[in-house]
Parts: sequence; structure tokens; C-alpha cells
Amino acid sequence: MAARLTQNLKSEGVRVLLDTNVVKVELTSEKFSLVHLSDKTSLVVERVIIAAGRHPATANLNLDILGIDVDEKGAVSIDDHCRVQGQSHVWAAGDVTAVAPFTHTANYQGRIVCDNLMGVDHVANYDAIPRAIYTDPPVASVGVMQKR
Repeated sequence: MAARLTQNLKSEGVRVLLDTNVVKVELTSEKFSLVHLSDKTSLVVERVIIAAGRHPATANLNLDILGIDVDEKGAVSIDDHCRVQGQSHVWAAGDVTAVAPFTHTANYQGRIVCDNLMGVDHVANYDAIPRAIYTDPPVASVGVMQKR
């Protein structure tokens, strides 16, 4: 799929650079930016797209005050009811759980949390969470995800 997406981007005039990092970006005019790359080259570009990834945003929540530990990525551990591990009154849903960080997962976990808060014993099952990447061609899947 990556090869097909790369081919489509190149056919539309997009230059695809792999194994390269952006070191610095400078605004050179109202319309262009100068991008300095880790391979010591530079590019003049019209647009800069930042794809920062999905990381739990827990750094400034002071979770330690509640006795909640986060892993090296900042994620909280949850049980199968979306309750934070070791907590009886703290629940979590979405990217902070690091469980399949997709919008559909966050929505699903939100429903699990709501049901459990309302007294319904709802256990999460992640076997059929859909996920999509809105590219050309679009990429979508559903089913069990392998842990890396």
C-alpha cells in the first residue's frame, strides 16, 4: 500500500523523501518557506504539513497527584471497562490510553465509559474497530491489530 500511495503522490508532482528529518523551517516570503533537512540539503516549499503523530497528551495533567502512573509514551493503563488501572473512580478514553489511537476507538471507548458510569457492565472488545487513512487511494481496515 505504501508503494501505491508513493506512486500516486509522485504522479501528482509530490517529491517523496524517506529517511530524512526536518531540522529547521524558515519563512522566506509570504508564499514560500525554506526547509533545512537532516541530509544537509534544503528545499523551497509552498506548504509545510506537520504530521506529528498521535501521542497521549498527559504531561500537564498532574496525574501523579491521583497516583496514576503513565508509561514512557505518556499513556495510562486501563482495564477492560476503560477504568484506569488501580483507580476506582477514574476512567479514560481515546489517545491517552494508547489503545488503537483512532477516532473510532475513542468514540467506542467513550461509549464504554458512559455505559459503565451509568451502571451497565460493558466490557471493551477491540476485535472489530474500524480504522481509515484518508489518502488516494483510501486505506481502511477492520479486525484484530497485531501488537508491535
